[in-house]
Amino acid sequence: MINLNIISQELKKEINTKTIYLSYKNLLAIIFITLTFYTSAYLGCLLILQIHFVETVKDTSLITRGSENYSAQVRQLNSALANIESIQSEYTNWSYLFEFLHQLSNKNININNINVNKKNAEISLSGIATTRDSLLQLKEKLEESNYFTKINLPIKNLLEKENINFEINSSFKTYEFK
Repeated sequence: MINLNIISQELKKEINTKTIYLSYKNLLAIIFITLTFYTSAYLGCLLILQIHFVETVKDTSLITRGSENYSAQVRQLNSALANIESIQSEYTNWSYLFEFLHQLSNKNININNINVNKKNAEISLSGIATTRDSLLQLKEKLEESNYFTKINLPIKNLLEKENINFEINSSFKTYEFK
């Protein structure tokens, strides 16, 4: 077979150039289609992630709002409990003391005045004792009790035999009354 080359050199160059351009054009078209596909896939995934993120934020913000409400309620309750505890720590149940003193008073001992100083844990009892012996018995019972310490009965109260106006000063243990 014989090849006849009737095409001019300029036309051959033009055909070669067109072929190269056509190859570039096809390559660029393939690259463009591929990039378009991947970009579309990327944007689709990004949209799905964005929707999921918005839903997650919405759900967690509801939980956070709910827990903030509970946290505020817990703080308020803790504050109220702290206030109650401080009030209760200052409370002293004096009924035990008064019941004990009532048991000590009888027909021979009449307690007229009870003066209590909680801050210094001091108590002052004053009244009338019919006899010195009943007054000494009162002092002994106070000393034997768990409530009182440092009982002070002035000597002037012991100088009289009958109808003695007495005053007893003492310290007391506040923890015994709680």
